[in-house]
Amino acid sequence: GGTNSGSCITTYNDFTSAVTRNSNSITLCGNGNTLTLTQSVTINTKGDFTLQCQKGPCVIDGNSRYSVGITANKVTVNGITFQNCKSSLNGGALSITPTSSGSIIQSCIFNQNQAPAGLGGAAWVDQPGADYSNIRGSGNTARSCSGIYDADQGSCIPVIV
Repeated sequence: GGTNSGSCITTYNDFTSAVTRNSNSITLCGNGNTLTLTQSVTINTKGDFTLQCQKGPCVIDGNSRYSVGITANKVTVNGITFQNCKSSLNGGALSITPTSSGSIIQSCIFNQNQAPAGLGGAAWVDQPGADYSNIRGSGNTARSCSGIYDADQGSCIPVIV
């Protein structure tokens, strides 16, 4: 069965269905569930986009092969744990390309993510004025910058335990 709008998502299929529907907000529910990616997920929407957690912890596992890419107006990612993700480009777990300023990554954990050929083992964000708060994690690796690479500032935000 599918999920109704407003409910929280626990499976990869429901996650990709929400992406396909072009939802502007996706809420994962943890309850001890781990959402394991079976391919990389690309979210591309015209408006603002929010990826958040209800009843955490909410874990997205990249299966040591996959990652999440988001292109939207303003992006908010709140309360998600990204683990074992891998990107062949920039942003081991998460790549964010906002089309306006004011994106927020908060209360997220990045563990064991990799971007072996790129920048930002945890994440890559290309936007002026992005806000990062309460970010933790360990074991992220990249060609350069194991943490969050802020492409607008050309700086690396450390991700530590």
